[in-house]
Parts: sequence; structure tokens; C-alpha cells
Amino acid sequence: MCPLFVRAGKTHWLPAAWDKAHIQNRWQPAESSVRTFKTKAFTRFADKAGISEAALCRAVRDAERGLIAADLGGRVIKQRIARARQGKSGGFRTLIVFRTGARAIFVHGFAKN
Repeated sequence: MCPLFVRAGKTHWLPAAWDKAHIQNRWQPAESSVRTFKTKAFTRFADKAGISEAALCRAVRDAERGLIAADLGGRVIKQRIARARQGKSGGFRTLIVFRTGARAIFVHGFAKN
């Protein structure tokens, strides 16, 4: 699970009833400390293509470990995301604004085929 996704300016990762003290005492971030975001346009693409948030989290974890499909410069990377039951080669490509240890922002996605 990614620590945070932002959609259309609203956070969707905690129940509204949780207070700051509860978060500090009980919430532990997942394996990653990278905050992960999606733009509104990318969210529409991912929903239409059926890309799960777990798949996006795997792409961010791979990038943290240095497994990057292409470094496009200016902290923009291209990651491959597997299509269900087909693998990465025929899957999706995503452009991510990525800063190691800080944040990942999914800005664009497209299908390979």
C-alpha cells in the first residue's frame, strides 16, 4: 500500500474521524516513505485502463530500488506497468516525476499496444 494518493485535491487515505494524535501513535508508513500522487488526468486513464493502485505502488518501489525503464532527465522517469495476465512488455507506460526518498507524481500514462 502506498502511503498517500491525492485525487482532485482531496486525500483518500484516512477516515475523516482520525485525528493527528491517532495518526502519530498508530499509523506506520508502508515499506516506502515516498509520498505518491496522481494527477486528475492520470487518475482517469488508470481507472479506464484498469490499473490498480497496487501496480502503481510496485512501479514506485521499483524506481526506489533503481529499476527504472528510462530516465528522461529533469527527475522525469518512464516506468513499465504490467497489464493483467500479459506482463510488462505489452502493458502500460507511465511518466513519473520522481524524487528519490521524497515523492512520486504520476503525470501521464499510455498503452503499449
